[in-house]
Amino acid sequence: MLRGQLSAEAGWSTKLWRLDLLGEPLLAERAAIEAAAADVIILSLHSRNELRAEARAWLSRWLDYKETRPYALAALLDPEPVQPGSDNPVVNYLKRVAEEAHADLFFGFCNAPVPMPGSSAREIKERTR
Repeated sequence: MLRGQLSAEAGWSTKLWRLDLLGEPLLAERAAIEAAAADVIILSLHSRNELRAEARAWLSRWLDYKETRPYALAALLDPEPVQPGSDNPVVNYLKRVAEEAHADLFFGFCNAPVPMPGSSAREIKERTR
């Protein structure tokens, strides 16, 4: 919907990176450079535990490369923990990163089932029925 509202000169493009591959230094470096050139960075994360070390290292690299200009950092997360009001460690971490980056942070919790890494295509299809 947003893309249809933008003019052709907007230069809309999408780059996708899998967070589980950011343990590879060359891939992580390239992803950080590309993210620094982006206006909006959207992360899809499991939010009940601490953010994986590879993702934290990648966000740190992004901070090193980012320019002094507006950015938006968005996160799509698993549903909140069962105990309402408890702090979410992933959200807290992203808030600190966004503050350091002077970026706007947007996040939401998704009730849809999210397949774990390594799920087969058949398992994913069965969950959508």
